[in-house]
Amino acid sequence: MRPRIRMTSLAAATSLVAAAAGCQSAEPSVVETKPSAVSVSTPLVRPVVDYDAYTGRTRAVATVDIRSRVQGYLKEIRFEAGDLVEAGQILFVIDPREYEDAVALAEARLEQARAQARLTAVERERYRILAQRDVGSRQDFDRAAAAYDVSVAEAKGVEAELDRVRLDLSFTEVRSPIAGQAGAHLVDVGNLITAGQTDANLLTAVVAVDPMYVDFDVDERALLKYRKTAADRRGEEVDPAHIREARIPVEMGLADEPGFPHVGILDFADNRLDPDTGTLRARGVFPNADRLLTPGLFARVRIPVGELGDAVLVAETAIGSDQGIRFAYALGEGDRVERRLITVGPAIAGMAVITEGLSPEDRVLVSGIQRVREGIAVTPQDVPMPMPPGADEALASAASEAPEAPPADLATSVANAAAGMEPPPEPEPTPGPETTEPDADAPPAAPDDR
Repeated sequence: MRPRIRMTSLAAATSLVAAAAGCQSAEPSVVETKPSAVSVSTPLVRPVVDYDAYTGRTRAVATVDIRSRVQGYLKEIRFEAGDLVEAGQILFVIDPREYEDAVALAEARLEQARAQARLTAVERERYRILAQRDVGSRQDFDRAAAAYDVSVAEAKGVEAELDRVRLDLSFTEVRSPIAGQAGAHLVDVGNLITAGQTDANLLTAVVAVDPMYVDFDVDERALLKYRKTAADRRGEEVDPAHIREARIPVEMGLADEPGFPHVGILDFADNRLDPDTGTLRARGVFPNADRLLTPGLFARVRIPVGELGDAVLVAETAIGSDQGIRFAYALGEGDRVERRLITVGPAIAGMAVITEGLSPEDRVLVSGIQRVREGIAVTPQDVPMPMPPGADEALASAASEAPEAPPADLATSVANAAAGMEPPPEPEPTPGPETTEPDADAPPAAPDDR
């Protein structure tokens, strides 16, 4: 029985070895994959002006809180809330009767002081003649001269007091020191108006509305670049002393406006850097004759920094990023995917300017870039370069030449609005006392018999 078992075991082992050998000699199966279908487009070529974009807020050139300089009951309000007012226009009238009485009293006192000065002038002259004829003492003349000097000084003091009360009377007409738009009146007729440095009633506020400032932040390198660009445009080599003189154009648009319809100039840049942000506060100034701009509005700002010429543009969705390295996929030989490292310039409404890495003839993958890798073959489908909504208008705006700066008198209007405060009305001139010093060389007057 044992030999039969051994023969059976040997046969089974032989069968297993043969089966294993048969498995090793079998050919592996190949699964053929169809190339992925992708959309490709050639880049757009458009003329583009390079801009730096910022955000900011509008601000009035001047804002004045209107307060009274004298106390009294409010008699009249001579404007409506929101009115455009001129510099020097009367806004409020305070009951003037108290101040008119003070003026009348001061005028009477001045007449009295002048009469006294005339009397002492006559007495001084009389004692001078007596002293010359040796019939009067020098001491009496000195007393008369001193009395005359005192009366003249008193007349000047009363004259100054009259000027002061006349000034107070003029302050009962509360005027706007600047041209602008008035706010709502905060005090009604009949209320007692207080004056003073700290507790004076706020009556209203007036803001200058033409022109209008826009504040935004720029970095130092950008500011130097703008100066150079403006100098190159003017054909000058030396930077002006004040940045306003460089006449750097600034474009601005509000949140609900397409494009940048407002054109102004860069009016100011701060003299020190903010250490927290590394930026400088800059300011553009814009004409506002139509009163569309009001203080506090959000504003989009851009500054032209140079002509890019015919720029290569692709949709931002066609651009990938790998640890900060920007790339795009383009088709190479045999419709195989190539990974192109690119340098990206400014973005315009979802379209990116490619300054290096792509040419206008390249066929760029514009969709499905996450599903491909470098070196694989694809089935391309040519489509127009996709453009986000509004990109056509934005590219047309970017293709236009950099705007010219507004007229030079814009800076003058800013200065007038910011510093054109109306001085207080001058009080009426008050004639001085008629106390002309007699001529020492003139013959002495005849003695007065009175």
